[in-house]
Amino acid sequence: MTNTDLNIQQYLDLVIRLTNKHYAERYPTLKAPTMYIEKGRKYHRVVQADEYGHRSVHAFIGNDGKLYKAAGWKAPAKDARYDLNTDMQILEQRFDPYGGYLYKR
Repeated sequence: MTNTDLNIQQYLDLVIRLTNKHYAERYPTLKAPTMYIEKGRKYHRVVQADEYGHRSVHAFIGNDGKLYKAAGWKAPAKDARYDLNTDMQILEQRFDPYGGYLYKR
């Protein structure tokens, strides 16, 4: 397993943990969405699925460890927002389960 793969797994664990915490605190009667990764040739898609089977893209991760906002189901937005190799602390501070941290500042 490469360093980038480890960072991707750490990011997924972070997203799952913080999303579950958010839902437990604010929406205790709702079930938090399930997050998982679909691997592609150039990008890994971080998918969010609810209990009814509806899926959406939370983010994209490049093979180099760059994190991108989703432009749609098939493609990321143009510029990388974070680098999973160096920005994991910043992600933990700015994270929100709706993807607001992925917008440019």
